[in-house]
Amino acid sequence: MQLSEKITLLRKRRGLSQEQLANELDVSRQAIYKWESGQTTPEIEKVKRLSDIFNVSLSDLLNDNVDIAEAPIIITNTEEEAVLQEGEENEDEGKATQDTYVDTKKKRGTIILICLLCSAFLIAVALGIALIIALNEKNEPPVPNNPSPSHVCEFGAYKTEAEPSCSKAGLERRYCLECDQSESRPIPSIPHSEIITSGYEATCTKGGLTNGKKCANCDTVLLEQKPTAINANNHREETVFGYASTCTKNGLSDGKICADCDKVLLAQTVVEINPEAHTRIAVEGKAPTCLEKGLTDGVKCSECNKTLQGQTEIDTSEHTVEILKGYDATCLSDGLTEGKRCSYCKVIILKQQVILSNGQHIRKTVEGYASSCTVPGMSDSVICTECNTVLTEQKPLELAPHSEETTKGVEPTCTTVGYSDRTVCGVCQLVIKSGDLIPTKEHTYTDGKCTVCKNQEPNITENNAIYTLNDDELSYSISTFNFKDDDTLIIPSTYKGLPVTRIESVDETECKNIVIPNTVTHIGNGAFLFEGIIEHIEIPNSVKCIGTNAFEGCYSLKYLYIPNSVEYADAGILNTSASSNQSMAHITIYCQNGLSTEGWHENWDMFYTYSSSVEPTKQRHNVLFVNSESDIPKDDISEELLFILNDDRESYSVTGNTSVQSASKLTIPDTYKGLPVTQILGDAFLGNTIIEEVFIPSSVKYVGANAFKDCSSLKTVTICSGVETIMTCAFANTAIEKIFIPSSVLTMGPAVFEGCNSMKGIYCEHESAPFFDSEELIGWSAVWDIANDFDRHYCVYWGCSEI
Repeated sequence: MQLSEKITLLRKRRGLSQEQLANELDVSRQAIYKWESGQTTPEIEKVKRLSDIFNVSLSDLLNDNVDIAEAPIIITNTEEEAVLQEGEENEDEGKATQDTYVDTKKKRGTIILICLLCSAFLIAVALGIALIIALNEKNEPPVPNNPSPSHVCEFGAYKTEAEPSCSKAGLERRYCLECDQSESRPIPSIPHSEIITSGYEATCTKGGLTNGKKCANCDTVLLEQKPTAINANNHREETVFGYASTCTKNGLSDGKICADCDKVLLAQTVVEINPEAHTRIAVEGKAPTCLEKGLTDGVKCSECNKTLQGQTEIDTSEHTVEILKGYDATCLSDGLTEGKRCSYCKVIILKQQVILSNGQHIRKTVEGYASSCTVPGMSDSVICTECNTVLTEQKPLELAPHSEETTKGVEPTCTTVGYSDRTVCGVCQLVIKSGDLIPTKEHTYTDGKCTVCKNQEPNITENNAIYTLNDDELSYSISTFNFKDDDTLIIPSTYKGLPVTRIESVDETECKNIVIPNTVTHIGNGAFLFEGIIEHIEIPNSVKCIGTNAFEGCYSLKYLYIPNSVEYADAGILNTSASSNQSMAHITIYCQNGLSTEGWHENWDMFYTYSSSVEPTKQRHNVLFVNSESDIPKDDISEELLFILNDDRESYSVTGNTSVQSASKLTIPDTYKGLPVTQILGDAFLGNTIIEEVFIPSSVKYVGANAFKDCSSLKTVTICSGVETIMTCAFANTAIEKIFIPSSVLTMGPAVFEGCNSMKGIYCEHESAPFFDSEELIGWSAVWDIANDFDRHYCVYWGCSEI
């Protein structure tokens, strides 16, 4: 289809008149008429505009081989345009009729010609009137269709409209500098770019293929490849290695065969026995001693046992002297001189002599120490270093007097008590005269925060708290209960003029956030025990001790931040109850940089998670270091998958975040932070009713007990080759219908698919059930407990490559 036809068809399809299209392109209506009648061709810039207007690609417009599909056409031609087109059609019809008349009757042709000429004259008059009316409506003078007869086109340079290729000629065009006239000429196609298509030689078993040629640009085959016949003599040689002869056995020479057809190309021949081709081995000699002669090393043949180098005798050697150490005489015992003997035959070479005791003590002074005002001193003593006899005893000294000093008092603050002046001993700091206690000052709260100590204004009343005076009678401990008035529980910093330094218990709260003031130094044993609603605890840089089970059962904690002020932390601060199915494995401990764990429990970074199995599984906490709590990446806390660094510090375990369960399709990643993910923890996704599909990659080696138990919506599980162990009830009580077990799985606990009542088939890559002698590796005889029926094995299919 030509460009002129495409413009006409697309314009009518859009419901545009020639004048409307001319307005959109900023050209005259006559230019549109010339384009559609094929008298002229639009510039490339106008073609691009047409492509945008008609929503057709530029290549489809310019390629004559592309036929635009038929579609309903909305005809909106003006009366003037209709007249113009009707005139053109009538003119064409008249020419066709005239040609026909020449072949038939001239008279009828003359009459028809006259009629056509009259019709053409009338159409021309009507067209002129229509043009005048249209131009008058636009307030523009009529524009002639053709340039004046005196106009001579002056063309510019040719510009390429379509690039040539090796399969198609190009096109270039130039335009008159004054009118719309243009000229075009083809650009010759470019030659093919030849490349060689490599073949291969024929062998003794397989035919070959000749080289060919094709165009690198259009893939046109310039020279076809042709098959060649089998070449029975073109063998691919392969050496069959022989072996050398020995002094007792024949050898065999190297041979050659064809690697394709196994034809013997060079036969192997027997190599006769070589009497001199001995296999030499050493016969170890022995060193001489003071009692026995020695032998030199020899050589013999390992094949025929012939002696190739005999051994010669070596005379006996001298004694090997060994020193027998002596010792000096003391005040209690005799001494002994140094002696000598042979270390081999034990003959005495130099006998030891007794040195009689002289009874004299070896004296040593043990220094005493001076007295202080609290501890009496001791005088010097003398002892014997040999017999430890005390020659002069130590005696206690009298106490030294106190050194009285006046200590200036301390002004109280809103978090610390003060004292008036007091007298103390400058040596032992004993308070000789006590100062008076000054209670803490009142807090100055602005916008809920003290402007001095920066603690938040407490929101707890005496109705929700019990205060206990500590043993030092200078501070209080607090226990709160049943506080439900706010999302945040702010613990007070002072009570009755004394600081609150200990938190004993926070019980039955419904607060998600706990704010601890900077007066607290101790968080007691079980302080937040089983407060599962708490999500965040703000621990200030004043806390020094965290007691046993302090945060046990706080399942909703998103993380735990420990400042570097903490001097003691118990191993069980994040324990969870064996009776609970909720895991705390997702909690990460963030420690402040510079934290010293000296004096902490040696297993402070360990905690226990429990499954429904008998024995608890012990796992290491994921411990990271940050400069401050504000540096903790809060965005990571809401992830659906939680990763725990394993004991080897070179791999990760994965578990589910019980507070985030939204994805129906679960894909376990094969790596996390550049390290492989090798384990799915026990109870990892226990009771998740949203998961429908699970993908377990080949990096995972271990699937823990109850990992996907009670996932009632789980239907599809993909286990990649590489998984080695699947523990008890891993997929129990799910909706799985079919599952494939790769041959990499060697250990499976019992009741893996217990309660899977929708199960239709278990497809195993194993040829049969693996058997283990070791009691530690559970056999597969009880794996297929689908309905508590250990004999129900009919749904297991062995030796499968896939489902």
